[in-house]
Parts: sequence; structure tokens; C-alpha cells
Amino acid sequence: MGIDVEIEPEVGPIIHNPVRTMQAVEALRITDAEESTPFVLEAIRLLRRELEGKQAIIGFSGAPFTLACYMIEGQTRGDVSTAKRMLTQEPALVRELVARIAGATARYLQSQIAAGAAVVQLFDTWASELSSREYEEFELPATRSIFQALAATGIPGILFAKGSSRILHAMAKTGADVLSVDWNTDLAAARRELGPKIALQGNVDPSI
Repeated sequence: MGIDVEIEPEVGPIIHNPVRTMQAVEALRITDAEESTPFVLEAIRLLRRELEGKQAIIGFSGAPFTLACYMIEGQTRGDVSTAKRMLTQEPALVRELVARIAGATARYLQSQIAAGAAVVQLFDTWASELSSREYEEFELPATRSIFQALAATGIPGILFAKGSSRILHAMAKTGADVLSVDWNTDLAAARRELGPKIALQGNVDPSI
């Protein structure tokens, strides 16, 4: 999308041109995955050939708000206070940013499916920073647009969100086939709350 990323040892990805203005958002572009991440797609093809009939390949991407946090903050660790502040001070900018990320993510996952992914997952690490209202306003429309774009493929979609217990009902509106909940969300309680129409997984304490 035009973001410069450098991997620094012991630190992780660093974005040297963080997105904090509408001009920067409008400069983002939706790239072709075969051009920008050919190594990801080639890895999926290789794995598909080796594991055909044995194991399914799971495609993966970060969810729109989580990726927006990284783009705004300039790194993948630490707090997301700048992104949180922009939610209230510049909501139109954040809304446009997550919408553009959603468009790029849909194409990225479509390419992974074409390469051989049998299921895809969106991983929303920073959903825990959103109130229920903020999730409904900013993340739900973007995430739903991704699953709508993937619906024609017939490939199941999984949505994981950290802090899922507060936003389960909103997550169920995204169009995901499976909700993957964090370890603080009881599966039996989630089943009672959501009914039988959506698959559930998760509730695994990462320390165990």
C-alpha cells in the first residue's frame, strides 16, 4: 500500500512513514499480491502441493483496525494511544483508513485462496482497545466488507478478536463463519449468547 517497513532485530517491524493525515491515507494504494508479496503466495502453493489431502492451509491477515494501529503508531509493539486519540479527534480519517485497508486485505486474501488456502483468518489483536460502540462504528463495517468480498469463493472465514467477550454480537454480524475467541471468553457462555448458527473456537490460555 506504499508503506515502508523495516524489520529491526529485537524490535520487529518499523514503519518510517506512519499514516497520520488524510493526505497520507489518500496516498495509499491497493497493490496486487502477486507483485507485492509473491513469496507468501508461493509458500502457500508449495505447501498445498506437499500437504494435499493431509492438512489444510490457513490463509491469514491482520484485521483492518489492527493494521491501522500499526500504520498510525509506526510499530507493532507498545501502546496504541495515538490511534485511540485519532478515533475521537479525527474519526473520518480513521474510517477512511480502515476502509482502504479492508479493500487491500480482501484482495490479499483472495490471492491466498487462489494460491491454495482452504480457510482464511482475520486476526484483530487491537480490538480489545475498542469500546463496543467504537467496534460497531469503525471495525465492523470494514471487517464485514472483507468477508462479503470473500463470500463468492466459498472458502470459510475465521475472525479472532482479542477482548472478544465485549463484542461477540458485533463479531457475529461480520459474516465470519467461525469466531475465534480469546481465553477470557467462555465458549459455553458464547454459545448461549450467540445460538447455534456460528462456529466457535478458542478459549485457550496462551500461558498454558
